[in-house]
Amino acid sequence: MSKAQESQHHWKEVAIGSVADVEVGGTPSTAVPSFWGGNIPWMSSGEVNQYRISSVQGRITQSGLRSSNAKFINPPAVALALAGQGKTRGTVALTLISLCTNQSVALIKGHDGLLDTVFLFHALDARYDELRTRSAGGGRAGLSKSIIEAIPIALPELIEQQKIAEIFDVIDKAIALTNTHITKLKKAKAGLLHDLLTRGIDDHGELRDYTRNPELFKRSPLGIIPKDWDVLSVEEILEGRPKNGYSPKEANEWTGKLMLGLGCLTPNGFQPCQLKNAPANDLKTNAALLRDGDFLISRSNTRELVGLVGVYKDIGIPTIYPDLMMRLTPNNRITVHFLELLMKHEPVRRQLTGTAQGTSGSMVKINSKSVLSTVTVVPQPEEQQRILQAIDESVNHVNLKNYYLEKLKLLKQGLMSDLLTGRVRVKI
Repeated sequence: MSKAQESQHHWKEVAIGSVADVEVGGTPSTAVPSFWGGNIPWMSSGEVNQYRISSVQGRITQSGLRSSNAKFINPPAVALALAGQGKTRGTVALTLISLCTNQSVALIKGHDGLLDTVFLFHALDARYDELRTRSAGGGRAGLSKSIIEAIPIALPELIEQQKIAEIFDVIDKAIALTNTHITKLKKAKAGLLHDLLTRGIDDHGELRDYTRNPELFKRSPLGIIPKDWDVLSVEEILEGRPKNGYSPKEANEWTGKLMLGLGCLTPNGFQPCQLKNAPANDLKTNAALLRDGDFLISRSNTRELVGLVGVYKDIGIPTIYPDLMMRLTPNNRITVHFLELLMKHEPVRRQLTGTAQGTSGSMVKINSKSVLSTVTVVPQPEEQQRILQAIDESVNHVNLKNYYLEKLKLLKQGLMSDLLTGRVRVKI
């Protein structure tokens, strides 16, 4: 049942083509240079994913516009992607500038006094899955002008349309603002991590400043660092040598024992996202059983991903690690979580990836020798804890914003179900 069919309170159901103009775009011939590089914004279907269109990359000339089916449409208009097997087909955006589009995008404008275009934008945005199923050719070939014009839509009075659109605009602005805050916090976190691993935090909780207090620093193979930090090889901060895991043949059924896949080590650390069934009665798995807090590093992957690290977190099921990972045991010079922080640091990762060997363009390997010879910096244990605490606070800020963002999205989803069907009426 469509959203329109769910309408209550006697909303008027009409075909979009009876209350809106639908224009499908076009592309000037690429064989004629004079059609291109003008001052008329020309939009491709991929740009629909901007959601609100304030700029586009393409430009055509007046002669290019006249020679094609492209139509120059003033804002606001709903841009609807007509084709594509990925997620783009059925996606809508609201244009905020005058533009034209290629033939894979339709521009829709509501008739004055009948259909508010911004209301239409939100209504079609809520019907993404339905739009994809309406595509010609069993949902594969794409949408068309005639298909769009025949789509039913339930409409309240114009003033209620405008009020509903205003509510969703407010939520969208809150979502956009929160995304901006998250991006800024992530950039700040990256900058903070660099500062913490080059300047550290003093006893008063402040970052050391080389410009003001150069006497507190020294030169090292890894650059200028606090003078009381040690420059050590990884070998000097480990108990024993790295130990490779074990990779038995994957079991065909649940055995009560799991094995990590290589994808469990991500740029963000350990994630239990690629687990496989391990054989139950293979005694060789005992030596590879993981304990909560074990430190793991991948020894084979692409050059970009080899050497990824993570601290294993117990998942409540006996789990082993594979042969393509190594287990490292830090000594009392360093905590396992600070070791993870150091091994993610770009100067350390460059050392590791620089020693990776392999003839394949997709998979390379590092060995225990290259891991042990990697050089890093090690603050005193008290300062390690201060640095980890500062990182945790930064991560918590990002997590809180992400939690708030998810709540906003759920709120919008619920309001779409209520306000765009008439189940809940808006007070005018």
